Amino acid sequence: MAAAKVVFHPGASEDYAAAFAWYFARGTALASNFESEIDRGIRLIFQNPSRWPKFDDQRRRLIVRKFPYSIIYELHGDDVVILAVAHGKQDHTTGAIAPQINRINQSPVWLDSRPKREER
Repeated sequence: MAAAKVVFHPGASEDYAAAFAWYFARGTALASNFESEIDRGIRLIFQNPSRWPKFDDQRRRLIVRKFPYSIIYELHGDDVVILAVAHGKQDHTTGAIAPQINRINQSPVWLDSRPKREER
């Protein structure tokens, strides 16, 4: 079952922009290929969000073809929330992805879709 929409965590947008800039500095064709592979990954996730293996208890991960990146995401209702575009060649406990996951865990308010409790 396809998701309703794809939402980017602000940090995931920053991850993507930094990676794209790095590839762009090395060539427009390389940046274009990176962009295409990220787009492809997001389309695949959107089409079947439960298909990709679990990264931890709450999140899933798609490993991007041709580039050392993963798209870390979770489901919120019918929506897919992209949490990180993480470099995959680094240690996931001490490398680039640890701060990304910590960033997500420390700031869940940005997507808090739970109903608010009524004030009594």
